[in-house]
Amino acid sequence: MSKPLKYHFPPGTSSGFTLVEILVSLIIITVFSSAVMMGVTQVQQLVYKISVRERAYDELVNYTEFWKAKIAANQIPTNIGSDDEKEVVLFYQEDGITAISTATLRRSNFQNRTNPPQSSARHYRFKTEVEWHDIFGNKSIEPLIFVVDQLVFL
Repeated sequence: MSKPLKYHFPPGTSSGFTLVEILVSLIIITVFSSAVMMGVTQVQQLVYKISVRERAYDELVNYTEFWKAKIAANQIPTNIGSDDEKEVVLFYQEDGITAISTATLRRSNFQNRTNPPQSSARHYRFKTEVEWHDIFGNKSIEPLIFVVDQLVFL
């Protein structure tokens, strides 16, 4: 049978860590962990803002294409000087009912840009924009805006 190994330390030293060494290492680990958690939180917020902006952009493109198609098909509203506004939901909660983030789509009045006025190539100019609200109800800093010229095809 073999003898157990004995560890011999120089005089005045002991094995293991002191309380101060353990506390210092815990403080370093805590600071590092909190820095990582703050970084993860900031990245999550940035990803959320980007996804809301992207969704608002998609809604604006669809809304603009809708009005371009109306003009192209000569289905221009009789009161072309009026604005239009529409509220849409960008994101729902997991239940699929409660809105988390909403946006407001706006269309400015149509401007008849046909020159000369008796020309058969009629076209109109209008502006669409979207302003959105995030999960905390904060408004977007700068709305997305499209200015569009569209020919009447019929």
